[in-house]
Amino acid sequence: DDEDIGSISYRNNGNSMAFTTNTSEAMRIVSTGYVGINTTDPVAKLDIRDQASGSTTLVAAMQEGITLNTGTAVLADEYYPALSWYNVDGSTSGATEERWVGAITLKATETIAAADDGGVDMIFSTHSNSSAANNLTASDCEKMRIMESGNVGIGTDSPATMLEVSGSTSGADGV
Repeated sequence: DDEDIGSISYRNNGNSMAFTTNTSEAMRIVSTGYVGINTTDPVAKLDIRDQASGSTTLVAAMQEGITLNTGTAVLADEYYPALSWYNVDGSTSGATEERWVGAITLKATETIAAADDGGVDMIFSTHSNSSAANNLTASDCEKMRIMESGNVGIGTDSPATMLEVSGSTSGADGV
């Protein structure tokens, strides 16, 4: 007796196709060909919204690139994952766990409330065997940082010059 378990319907009044699960619309394809997940009015080829807040989490448009949105206020010293790579790690108990293997994260240098406030550092990280399984911000995972000032650090999280490399380098002429 699960008549509302799911449906696919065509809506003449809006010229769109809706996909519904458990009486809630989950996805819509509108007449422009745009696909919306958790939104009935997608603004790009792929528009994914956070179900709870309705804020945009991903908008993908072929010519404009891909836009990722935190969906929340950007606070000083907070990390915001921009792109993360995961693998699925099966254990002997049969449980499956996702573990991150690399990420590009953003760290706000101060609270950003308006377009001209604050700045953001971009951090490139890879998994380290000594770090926690899903700790994107562990210091031993960070490999490179581009500061809001434009300074780039490899092996350091606070480069004082345009390019600062910490640790040993190789090459006949150095870096």
